[in-house]
Amino acid sequence: MQYTSRQDAVAKGCGFLAKEAGNLMSTTNTNRQIQDNFSQLLILEVTGNVNITGKPVGTTKSFPDDFDTTSLAWTTLPIGARSSEIARSVIDDILELNNDGLITTYFDKSGLRIRTDPVVCINVLHLCYHHDYVSPALHITLSHVISVLQDRKYALGTYYYQSPDHFLFFLARLVCSENALHLRATVLPLLQERLQERASVIGDALELAMRILAAVWTGIYECAECLWEKDLQRLRELQNDDGSWKIGWLCRYGASGVLVGNQGLTTALAIKALEETKLSQEM
Repeated sequence: MQYTSRQDAVAKGCGFLAKEAGNLMSTTNTNRQIQDNFSQLLILEVTGNVNITGKPVGTTKSFPDDFDTTSLAWTTLPIGARSSEIARSVIDDILELNNDGLITTYFDKSGLRIRTDPVVCINVLHLCYHHDYVSPALHITLSHVISVLQDRKYALGTYYYQSPDHFLFFLARLVCSENALHLRATVLPLLQERLQERASVIGDALELAMRILAAVWTGIYECAECLWEKDLQRLRELQNDDGSWKIGWLCRYGASGVLVGNQGLTTALAIKALEETKLSQEM
């Protein structure tokens, strides 16, 4: 349904998150519930409300810790000066486990799970810049991410991420972060072009919210609001009667292709998109 005003839609969405606080578990498209750390951390970053999320737990016993979740934790959770030193040592460990200079995915020294994904690369780069970690060891990974953007290699999603909007969202999150100013001259113009290509493309609520937020963060929403009207309207139409938005599939298991999503995350991002576009219009 569509609530009469954006303010009503946001209020209803926030009401849903408050009601379901602590129970925002992720779900697979095979109807299995899991409580993955990554979605919980992203909900925390989007809402700034630690009371909404549940206690993160591991998803499996067989897989080693991953760089993606670790990076999000070290850029989202509040830390002190000493913890920043620890974060830099974590980065050292991540960069050591590379594949010919390219950042991989798992803390796994066995060499049995060498996986690469450009979104994981983006999130590790975000971690590095967040902690002012500058190293020539990052150049290969950054060049890889830029080539994926240039050649649209994200068009069918990535190894772990379901949609091109997910890649563009996390790249916008990186490029527009406080410590990544040096990337804006080279990456931002092309990123803006690629985001404009996604405007009005059919998508679920998660995809729509992510692309709208990326457009706001990169400055192209404010410059061409009419380009995003259809996406914003569709996002509002997808809101449920209880204030939530239907689950959108964010990740997929690389080998099996099983999809993972979180209704709380979709709802939090949809609320954020409505709030950010309102602020953009008022500026």
